[in-house]
Amino acid sequence: MLLAIKEGIIAFDQKGAITMMNTSAEHMLRVSSKLPLHIDQVLPNAKLLLYLKAEMIEPNIETVVNDKTYVLNVKKK
Repeated sequence: MLLAIKEGIIAFDQKGAITMMNTSAEHMLRVSSKLPLHIDQVLPNAKLLLYLKAEMIEPNIETVVNDKTYVLNVKKK
């Protein structure tokens, strides 16, 4: 079900290993989820692991990938 959602969705573990990426995220970020990927490879300027480790999750993080600006809605489980 998450794979068909229009918005890009990426899930990753506490070490930054991507555990799921839907088709929309692949197209937006120009990556393939078939390769083992790390969140810092896909969203290098977002510093998501820093937020995760510091437990300072902001509701929206702005980042630029491939000359496009994205607003990331971050949820910590």
